[in-house]
Amino acid sequence: MMIKYSKLLIGTGLLCIGLAGCGTSNDAGKKPEKKAEQTSAQPSGKTEQASGSAGSQSDGKTADNSSAEQSGVRVMEQNLTFQLNGASKTETAFLKKSDNQSYSLYILPEFELTSEEPGKDNIFLKSDDSVFMRVEILSDSADLTTEEEMIKAQLGAVSKDISTPTLGKLPFKNAAAFEAANNTDVVTSILVKDDKTPFKVTMFTKKGADYRSAFIQMANTVLVSPEKK
Repeated sequence: MMIKYSKLLIGTGLLCIGLAGCGTSNDAGKKPEKKAEQTSAQPSGKTEQASGSAGSQSDGKTADNSSAEQSGVRVMEQNLTFQLNGASKTETAFLKKSDNQSYSLYILPEFELTSEEPGKDNIFLKSDDSVFMRVEILSDSADLTTEEEMIKAQLGAVSKDISTPTLGKLPFKNAAAFEAANNTDVVTSILVKDDKTPFKVTMFTKKGADYRSAFIQMANTVLVSPEKK
């Protein structure tokens, strides 16, 4: 009886050792799979990081334009966030190049870029072309003090009361803003005082259709081409 019991224990022990050996072999086989999963996940993380960088550029000119200047290439579309009649909106804007002046910018879907006359372009609201923004690229030798005086004289035709617009902090590094309004119309001019590529935008909006924020975000993406000079 004891001999039978001993043989049974020995057999059970050998079976356990065999099973343990199989478990070790299976575990060893699983480790490379885990490494393979980790390796395949790494590229997607890099892709997300790149996408995040592109998204952060959409809200401001500095990141977008600096990358464009370095590479000479701009992406074809960019998200812009703006305020419209008190509500925040984010829409995809598309890259457009002026055929009248040497610059490109991103245009929101509700707007269209067209030439007004040499040295002046208009970006108008498709549903109401009386709401528009005029874009003028200035010479790097332009007298910006004289430009400011000209802006004030033009706004004087709208109203004798010329003020600083309540638009919050402008996204431009160095700019002067002026505004005049009457019973229905609001005209806002911004002079961007860039040392190399100064430009001026004039926004024609209405009290019931305040597209100034949308215009400013589009103007913030203006990038003047080197051939301007």
